[in-house]
Formats: sequence, structure tokens, C-alpha cells
Amino acid sequence: MAKLASILFAICLSGAYAEERPTVSLDDGLIRGTYKMSYHGRKFAAFEGIPYAQPPIKNLRFKDPEPVVPWKGVLDATSHYKCLQLQLQDIRVVGGEDCLYLNVYVPKEKFQSGENLNVLVHIHGGAFMLGDPNEMSGPSKLMDRDIVYINFNYRLGPLGFYSTGDSILPGNYGLKDQAFALQWVQKNIDKFGGNPKSVTLTGSSAGAASVHLHYFSQLSKGLFHRAWAGSSSALNPWVVKKDPSVSAKILAKEVGCNSDSVELLAQCLRERPAMQIQDAVKVTYKDWLVPLSPFGPTIEPNTPTSFLTTHPYASLISAGVVTNAPLTFVTTTGEGLLPSIFYYQRLNELNQRGYSYNRTFQEDISEKISEYYFDYDPITAENFDKFVKVCGQRLFENGIEKSIKLHGKVTKSDVFFIRMDFGSTASGLEHFGLPHAGDSIFYYDVAFQNSTLGDKQIKMKDILLDMLVKYAETGKLYVENVELQSNLKREDLRHLFVKGPGDIRMQSSKTLGGLDFWNSLGLDEDENLYGR
Repeated sequence: MAKLASILFAICLSGAYAEERPTVSLDDGLIRGTYKMSYHGRKFAAFEGIPYAQPPIKNLRFKDPEPVVPWKGVLDATSHYKCLQLQLQDIRVVGGEDCLYLNVYVPKEKFQSGENLNVLVHIHGGAFMLGDPNEMSGPSKLMDRDIVYINFNYRLGPLGFYSTGDSILPGNYGLKDQAFALQWVQKNIDKFGGNPKSVTLTGSSAGAASVHLHYFSQLSKGLFHRAWAGSSSALNPWVVKKDPSVSAKILAKEVGCNSDSVELLAQCLRERPAMQIQDAVKVTYKDWLVPLSPFGPTIEPNTPTSFLTTHPYASLISAGVVTNAPLTFVTTTGEGLLPSIFYYQRLNELNQRGYSYNRTFQEDISEKISEYYFDYDPITAENFDKFVKVCGQRLFENGIEKSIKLHGKVTKSDVFFIRMDFGSTASGLEHFGLPHAGDSIFYYDVAFQNSTLGDKQIKMKDILLDMLVKYAETGKLYVENVELQSNLKREDLRHLFVKGPGDIRMQSSKTLGGLDFWNSLGLDEDENLYGR
């Protein structure tokens, strides 16, 4: 472990310096972190860059995560890591293959085992292709509350999800990393003052889809006790790949691994430089593909180490493997804004391509979509909100609505739903509503969003943080002067509508809109594959 060796140092520092930094003794070895300041000026302990699995390199590439080899000396837990990924801004590969590290944040200067603070574990988003916890889910806001917080890296893109659909290259390595990180939490979080019997799993976008997928995995049983999923679910149409071999073959050809033998293919791919594999992702991208996720979760052959062996929809309608634990879904009123905004400057091309649907659907289905949402009109700046609605309903809201209703029928635990409409923090986009995963800024430090909050936003942050932390303690939503209602055993949707700090109320509706229309198209998914 070259990286690990480079960040180990002997216990030869001056006593005064050593005493200034928090130290924890794990079964794998000693770690020394640092102190940081929270959003409102609270001093907290930060341990960043703790290895939770062996580096997935060489023969461990495309393999299940393996336990860490214990180290000697003291690990300097003040490092940030990013898993290897193709950065879309400049189409450049960044990060490293040795990336299975996590961060632990404790809202105290001094702590010890047995304090039993509730624990929050966050999974970052990024379409299963990119992202990292340090840029997408920083700790400063949460550290104003009494909760232990963990975020972590997991393998992304082909290194995390390459699959040929068999037991040799089954895929889902990134999801297995997530489960392995949750195992680490169970074994170690008590040493940070956390309660391993009170772990709340949270995530945004693909991280939320991951959160939901853990409800269907044999590897995740008993590792968490409630969850909070923002802006995605496992039933979103882009999450579980129908035929992962398509992208697998394209990438293999690009890097010169053309064997018909899966064993030889796997060997060839392990011999290729990781940078070459990740750079080859470019050829698997399809123009106008939304979201950009050619690699992602798959259904695996049924083995003791499989993460997902049945489609989540099939599990829900058959009351199969579904964890019985409280679950809260969150959507925003501008869910479709994040993908659709990239096409705002390309409206002519968008219209010429038939709303881009012909690439995905049969032509008659594209016509129906055009009629239903646009009355056959071209997409313009004036009706662009309709395109935002198309993207939001198709990519996010329909799957979340199905998830809420089906979970409410098959589990005994509460299923809550929050609808956020507090306006966008991006100038010029306010009339579209809060964008996809836009509520993240109220809980986490998000590098690519404006982190400066106004007075009203700070009030909103405090209300939402209190709600999340209370949920992490009790599994119940609580807002002052509002009677919260679950979606357990209901046909309608009961949701907590959040318009602003002074406007939070329960609402009921039959649907978020669009679900019946999309179901009527007979697409090769969910109801049309597994029944109702």
C-alpha cells in the first residue's frame, strides 16, 4: 500500500504537538486526525483518509473489497482522496485507483467509547461515474449538531461497475465498497463515540439510489437502521442497467481487450493502466444521453457475495428481500433542471433530433411524448419549463413515487416523503424551483454550489438539519406545529411540503404527475416486465 505507507509516521513527534491532535486506536492501528471549525464556530474532530479496504489495484481490480492490512505507527488521517473518474468539465481523468478511504467527523474535542451518539453515513452522488465526498458532502453544517458523521469514496465508472453479466465479472464493485464501508462503521464507530445500533444512511442523486439499493441487498442487512434518500431511488430508469454487456464490449474494444473468453478479458483488463480504462469511458458515452451513466448497478448471478440478485421493483411487488426500516424520500420541484439546463443553449439541435427521444424510444412513443408535454410545439425558451418537467418526471419523480407507494405496502416501517420548493440558489433559475439535489446545501458543504447562505436560507438550514438529526435519532419526522404523516399502507401520496422557513405543511396528492402517462407507453421496464 504505497499511499498508506507514505502517510504513516513514527510516534516521534513532540509530546506537545501530539496532544493537540485527536488520536483513536482502531483494531487496524492508530490514527491521528485534526480539529476543524463548524459552520457556526464549533470545534470538532476530523479524521480524513482512513482506509476501510485494501487498494483495489492489480489483482484486486474488479474484485470484492478486501480487509485492510493493519499498519504500524500512527496513520496521519488528514488526507483527501478521489476515486479515478472522467471529469466532464474538461474530459480529463482525475483521481486515483487507490481510493477506498473514509472520513469520520465527531462534534466534540474530546470523546470516548460508550457515548452512543447517533451516526449519519452519507453516500455521494454523481451518476455512479464521478464525484467525491470532500467536494459534495462536507461536514461543517452537520457538526453544529450532536451526531457522528461519515462519508467515503467508492469505486466509480468501469472500475466500480464493469460487468459481463456473469460470476467472473459480475459488477457492482462500487456498491460492495459501500457495504464494506458500512461494515467498517459497525466495527469501529464506537471508538469515535458513535452508536453502531443507530446508523442512518443518507445520499443524494446516485447516492440516494445507492441508499435505496441497500434495502434490497443481502450484504447490507443489519448495517443501517433508517435512511434518507434525496432526489433519486432504485426505481429511476437510469439506475439498474438492463444490459451491462453493451458498454462493457465497447470499452473492452477501445483498450484492446477483445477476447471472447471472459477469463482472458478480465486478465487483460487488469493488465491495462487504470487511467487508460477510465479514459476509454469517453467512447461509451452517447451524445444526448441523460444522465451520463454508461456504467452502473446491475443484477448479478446469485452467489453469497452478490450485492443485487433481483431487480428492486420485482422485490417490492413480491415482498422479497426488502429491509424493514424507516425510509424518507426527498424530491425538489425542479428535479429536471440539472440535466435539462445543459440543452438550453442547444434548442435548435434538440428540436431537430425529435426532442432527443428517438434515440431512446420508438418513434411512435416519441410522438406521444411530444403531444402530451408540448402539444407538438417546438421547445423554446418560453416553454422550456415543460422540458424541465419531462426530465424531472421521467428521470426522477416517477421512480420515487413508485418506490414510496410500493414500500408503503410491503414494509411495516414508516415511509416519509418531503417535497422541497424553497427556490433555487442559482441566479436566474429561481422560477424553475429548487434543482435536482439542490437541498444538499442545507445539510452539507457542496463545493460547486454557492455555499453563502442568506438569513432566510440559514433559518431553512437549521429547520432541515434539526429534522434530519431528529430522524436519525427516532426514525420519525418532526417539524414544530405540523402533524407528520407516513405513507404506510396508503394509496395517495402524503408529503411534507417545504416552501420556506415559515411555510411547511402536510399535503396529499394522488400523484406527482406524469406517472400514468409513462406507464401507458409500455416501456420495457418495471410493470411491463414484472407485473403490478
